[in-house]
Amino acid sequence: MQRSKQTVERKPNTSQGAALLFDNLVPMKVLLTLLKEWLQKDFSRHTIYKWVREGMPHEKIRGDLYFPPDEVALWLKRTS
Repeated sequence: MQRSKQTVERKPNTSQGAALLFDNLVPMKVLLTLLKEWLQKDFSRHTIYKWVREGMPHEKIRGDLYFPPDEVALWLKRTS
């Protein structure tokens, strides 16, 4: 019995696509580190959630919050 050759359709690697798509977004843990560097002060996750309710730029992806650092820096300058 001889098998016929089938064309295999390759799907793009979703993890690589997600990295490219959300290259300019950082998770909350990274944002907290950036805030500590920028403002020389520790902030809690609860403060970030409060700021999100007040209008801090963010994206919600699969239930997690991601932040564009440049836009967050501008938002902090405008609100302080």
